[in-house]
Amino acid sequence: MNAIKVEKGIDMPIETERVIYPYDRMEVGDSFLVNDDGKNAMVKVCARNKRVGEKLGMKFVAKKVEGGVRVWRKVKRVIPTGLQNVLPELQTGDINKESHDDA
Repeated sequence: MNAIKVEKGIDMPIETERVIYPYDRMEVGDSFLVNDDGKNAMVKVCARNKRVGEKLGMKFVAKKVEGGVRVWRKVKRVIPTGLQNVLPELQTGDINKESHDDA
């Protein structure tokens, strides 16, 4: 079995500048453009949208557009407390599309 060797005196790489997106300054309907660096920009933006959205209690959507990825703030759909257990299929989107007969 190969043991992992502990090394001393190895310099850490310089951190790259972290891009700060203006999520906290956005109102519903606002957007910003992330330049497409060609390195999975859409994947990176969507992951950050989800993480930051959960943290801030907001919802964001991203679309590929000319020049990059555009991010919009959306209205976060909230199911009122009294209805959370009444219609659980609304939360999962698991609504039966067939017509229902009362007979």
